[in-house]
Amino acid sequence: PLYFAIAWGVAEPLEEFFGVDFIDGARLSGVLWLASSAILLYFGLIRLRVPVALSAAAPLMLMGSLAAWWSVTFVSTDATALFSGSLMFFVLVWYLQRGRGGWVVASDGALVTLLKFQNFMSVVFVALVVLVSAGFRSETLERFGMRVSSRRRSALTAGLIVLVSILAQLVWMLVRRLLAEGQAAEQGVADPLSIP
Repeated sequence: PLYFAIAWGVAEPLEEFFGVDFIDGARLSGVLWLASSAILLYFGLIRLRVPVALSAAAPLMLMGSLAAWWSVTFVSTDATALFSGSLMFFVLVWYLQRGRGGWVVASDGALVTLLKFQNFMSVVFVALVVLVSAGFRSETLERFGMRVSSRRRSALTAGLIVLVSILAQLVWMLVRRLLAEGQAAEQGVADPLSIP
């Protein structure tokens, strides 16, 4: 739901003040998704102490990829995938370096899930990394400026990250059902697949 609200928020002023077609304006919102992805990826890599040249090259390669081209040049919720991955990467590094603030990771997980439910996979990946990081020796993590959390704390944080995202999606599904008017349109998915 959030993707379309943001696309509308970008397209409406462009249409109103500059005469840009609404669909073209909505397509231009992809620039914001891609730029945000690149910036978050850059700063996440910088936090990991990756050399500046490589930290700058990675977002440029991301921006030039076919995945970026196809996802951000059309009005499609796929535009949020690169942003979601970059955001979750950035907050994961931030969390592992601070050793606290799991609620920030959980709330960002809920945000990316509300952008598109398939982004939940990045949330699950982050939760798994939080769990696995508790098993590493402290010297390994300290090379990247990270702190070691207890296994119990890591398990609770990982559970919170996943749970908040699931709850956010369930609340959205309930709100969507309450706001719906009439029967849903037939989209040809209710019929069982069969060979004639």
